[in-house]
This record gives sequence, C-alpha cells and structure tokens, in this order.
Amino acid sequence: MPYVLKHSFDPDFDHLHLKPKDNDGERVDHFNLGYAQNVRKGQVLAEWEEVNPRQAAALDGRFIFKDKNFPAGVNCFVHPKNPDKLLAAADGYVFYLDGKITVKSELNVRGGVDFRTGNIDFVADVVVHGPVRSGFSVSGRNVQVTDVVEAAEVKASGNIDTEAGFKGSGSGLLEAGDKIKVSFCENAQLRSGGNIVVRHSCLHCAIYCGGSLAVQGSLMGGDIYSRGLVYVGDALGGGLGVETRLVLGYAPKLFLEAERLDENLREVLRRLSNHRPGKGTKSPGRDGKLDDSAALAQRLKTLLQAKRELWTNICPVESIGSCRVVVPGEVRPGVEISIGEAFLRIDRTMRNVVFLRRDKDIVVASPALQGR
Repeated sequence: MPYVLKHSFDPDFDHLHLKPKDNDGERVDHFNLGYAQNVRKGQVLAEWEEVNPRQAAALDGRFIFKDKNFPAGVNCFVHPKNPDKLLAAADGYVFYLDGKITVKSELNVRGGVDFRTGNIDFVADVVVHGPVRSGFSVSGRNVQVTDVVEAAEVKASGNIDTEAGFKGSGSGLLEAGDKIKVSFCENAQLRSGGNIVVRHSCLHCAIYCGGSLAVQGSLMGGDIYSRGLVYVGDALGGGLGVETRLVLGYAPKLFLEAERLDENLREVLRRLSNHRPGKGTKSPGRDGKLDDSAALAQRLKTLLQAKRELWTNICPVESIGSCRVVVPGEVRPGVEISIGEAFLRIDRTMRNVVFLRRDKDIVVASPALQGR
C-alpha cells in the first residue's frame, strides 16, 4: 500500500511571492502577509497516512511514497514513540530545502521590512538586513536590525540591537525583555527589562529601563525611568526650554501601567462629558458604539480604584542606594532628577559631576568617575 506524506505546513510556501489576504470581504490586510511559517520545538511537521492506490491517484504525486522514509533535513527528528510523525527539533521556520523538510532557527529578512514582507512575527532570532519602515512591526526572541528603524515597533523577548538608529517620529517603540542597544534614538519609546545602551545621542524619548541606562553622547529632552544607574557621556539636558526628567530607583513597568490607567481615565471622562441632560443616557465612543452612562460611571470607579492601588505599590527598589546619575560631560539647566523620593532641579550648568542620594536629598559630587 502507498503512503501519503501529510504536512502541517504549506510545502509550496514562497516568501518571495506573498499576497495580501482578503478578510471575508473586509479591507485587504497589506501588513500581515505571513512572511515565515513558525514552528515550535516538538511540533508535528509531517506524518504518514496509508492510502489505497485509487486514493493515491487523486493526490499530489510528489508526496506519495512506497516506503515511510521521511525527507528529513536540519532540526527535524522522528517521534520516538510514533515513527509515523516527524517533529521539529527547534523553534524556527519550516520549509523545503533541496527536497528535505528543514527548520531554521534564525530568520534573515533581506532588504528590510515593508509592504513586500509585511510584519515579521517570528518565534526565534530575527536579523533584518535593511530598514524597518514606518507602520510595520518586528517581533522575535532576539532582534537585530542593520539599518534604521522608523516609526515602527520592534519587540523581543530577549535582546534588541539596532545598528543604524531609531527615528520614532513620536510613535515608534523598541521593547525588549532583556537588553537594548541602539546607535541613536529620537522621538521614540524604549522599554527594557535589562540595560539600555545608546551609542550616540538620545533626543526627546520616553525610556523605561529595567536595568541601567548608558548614553555615550547627549541626552536631551524626554522622560527617563531607570531602575539603576544613568550614565551620560557628553551632555545631559538641552537648556531651560527643553524638559528633561530622570526618575531613578523604581520599577519602570509600574509607571507604564500608571500611564495606561491615565489614558483610559481620560477616555472614560471624555465619553462621560458627551452625556448632556435631556439627550438620553448613551453617547458614542471612538468606535462609534453607544456607551451607557451607568456603565461608564462604573468603569470610572474601577479605574480610579486601580490607580490608587497602583500608586500604593510604587515604592523605591531595594538597590536604590546604588542609583546615581553620572555625567563626565555637561549638565544643563532645567534638568529634573528624582532618586526615590529625593528631588533636584538643576538651575546652573555643571561639568564632570555625579548625582547621588544621601538620606532624603540628592547631592552633587565631582569628578563623575572615580580616579579621573
């Protein structure tokens, strides 16, 4: 009896000829084209099924075999308890290479991310050999981008490295479970569970750093939340007309949650303000749907309670004693520094200094780096 090889993926998949999918008569999605066929370690890739000769004649002849010998390539193995199933030996993407089922754990995106590729959503490491264009997203375990990241989103459960910088235009996001390395960043948001290194300048960014932040050039404008140390090599602040705020010694994710709650509160209050006496009990939201005033009032109450509980839990980390702002270069007037509950506003230019927390105050010492 012949055997048919049944695939859990498309054996004819071609990432060079992707087409938008029609979402049941809705708008065609040009952003999610399915650039790679993701598989997880241990996932079934293919399996044998016995068929009779008549059934075999109606099937794709490429996948009809006399013997059950899998065309297995790299990162594939036969199920130890069920020899009729071929499994993935690693997280990655699956495809046919030289006639063999193959799984690769690093995805190389040639030419950048744009309408040709669509968004990249991968289960392992990603290397983008080109820019990530505005409006698109990349996600993976570790993500490396060799060209500029525009107003896009790049997320990694591990590390992010952008070799040519990040121009966020007010909406771009880099979010890493561990470390972020970026050539420069401007008008963007960066979130990390670990350290962040900016090789050159950081301009008007919102940074939530779960470790320490090092900016080798200038840091001007924006809000910086860092669990640990902040180092700025050249210049901190842009003068009195540029708001630059640093908050050290707290878990940054709590401030992110606080901002999310504030955004939801503003939306609920906006919807409530649309209710006018004598105009009924419903008003349209952003999505055009009608809101019930009683439901909105309950939502407001819930959000206010969540905000109170969140701020109760926002307290300095145990390692706050090691928090400091180190600036071998220049600190300009207008910079605001908070370390725990201690606060200092800079009103004059300083050079080669370090800001430390002592008791309930922030003190200034020099030189910035010991031994220099």
